[in-house]
Amino acid sequence: MKVATWVSLGLGAALCVGSVAFAEGPEDGPPPGARPGPREGRPFQKRALQKMRTMRLLEIQSALNLDEATTLKLSAIFKRHDAERDKMFEEVRKEMQALRAIAKEAKPDDAKLTAAVDKLVALRQKMPEIQLAQIADARKVLTPLQQAKYRVFEAEVDLRMRHLLARSQDKYPNSRR
Repeated sequence: MKVATWVSLGLGAALCVGSVAFAEGPEDGPPPGARPGPREGRPFQKRALQKMRTMRLLEIQSALNLDEATTLKLSAIFKRHDAERDKMFEEVRKEMQALRAIAKEAKPDDAKLTAAVDKLVALRQKMPEIQLAQIADARKVLTPLQQAKYRVFEAEVDLRMRHLLARSQDKYPNSRR
């Protein structure tokens, strides 16, 4: 595969899997006085995410030698689970806003802080559940050989993503907030 394709796929996976930055905001914008969400006012991010998801599907189609019917079934599975992830990321964004607001109070209430942190932990635990459900659903439409190729494909993408992140941290060591 082309290096540029892997780079794009790796970056897309990194942003899609681990970033709240791609959580969708409300269609009509934030309420007055609210801190804008990551995508609000930045429609290019939504388009970029859609392109990365399309690219992911095309790369999987190529790597697994999928026919059109199987690709369409896999596309529907990915769309459903991507929507679940997007919804979860939006909930995380909202909970983080609430946690920040509570923490900034003159005398933060311990019970409110604990409840907000507990909610964030519960949301964080949903990510592997969504990923495992996606894998289980994908296995239903793939042959055993395609399932094996899919697992190898995921492992290669994960490895490349880790290398990209490590290189970016080496290149920009002070970029962490």
